[in-house]
Amino acid sequence: MPCTRSKCDSPKSPKLLSLRACLYSTSTIDTQSVNVPTLEVGADQYPMVEGVFSEHRRQPYIHDCLVKVHRCGRWHQFQLFCKNHRLLRKNIAAPAAWRGDILVMQGGLRTFSVNLRAKDKPLVDYVVRNVIRRIQQATPFRLPKVISVP
Repeated sequence: MPCTRSKCDSPKSPKLLSLRACLYSTSTIDTQSVNVPTLEVGADQYPMVEGVFSEHRRQPYIHDCLVKVHRCGRWHQFQLFCKNHRLLRKNIAAPAAWRGDILVMQGGLRTFSVNLRAKDKPLVDYVVRNVIRRIQQATPFRLPKVISVP
């Protein structure tokens, strides 16, 4: 499956940011607010989400997709990163049945992602619930590049 994240060419003057994201982890009961190190080069951003996920040996690959949601008269976009494997632990923090970790970062208007605000948590739960229902985790696993949630 193709990855939607672009590759970072050797940057001349990178800036390291720490952006807040929402993690649905297999090791906790509730969601966690985590800081994701993000490399910023000019207008481009490259989140380094690999360090946030667990069970690297069982499933090293991370799937990602862009999710667009129309709520309260405006469009919101989120970047969803997830692991999928039948041998991964069940995710009890997720609002629907899933195996593996799920990380959600909020997309910005001018940049790839911005800090996730605490008041966006219900919207993030709505996004994750609807994406899980739409994907229906199965074999073979196919995650589209862009998902629009009504």
